[in-house]
Amino acid sequence: MKAELIKITFNGGFSHKIKKIDWCCDELRDTPIINIYDDFSFFDSDYEGNIEPSLMIKEINKVESCDDSWDKETYYRVKYCPFCGEPVNISVVDEIDKTDEFDKLNSLMNVLQRKSARTDSKKKSKELQKQANEIYKKICKFYELTDYEEE
Repeated sequence: MKAELIKITFNGGFSHKIKKIDWCCDELRDTPIINIYDDFSFFDSDYEGNIEPSLMIKEINKVESCDDSWDKETYYRVKYCPFCGEPVNISVVDEIDKTDEFDKLNSLMNVLQRKSARTDSKKKSKELQKQANEIYKKICKFYELTDYEEE
């Protein structure tokens, strides 16, 4: 499997977008518990902020304690396809700075939220909040590992 990613920098941080994936086999492509991850802070105890994106298998186990239970997710890095044995090669092929776009969206969302809080009209407030929520969804997409969309 070969994957090409683009590193998107913004707000003092970064995320990755998928430019292209060449799957080595259909089994790997169609397995929902195997995916590319680029945020290791929530499951990697030795996270230092400089780990490259990896293909990982996600294992979910139910943990029970007294009267409570929850799902515990464990992630394992994969260097070779578990189905056909091909090596996994994930590389960052480009870096794009989207700080200006991110900052503009944040500013616009803040303006809409302030206007919504200051208006006396419930109808106008609801419409402004709806617009702010749409902007918020765009901001959230900056953090997600999704397909890269050409502008």
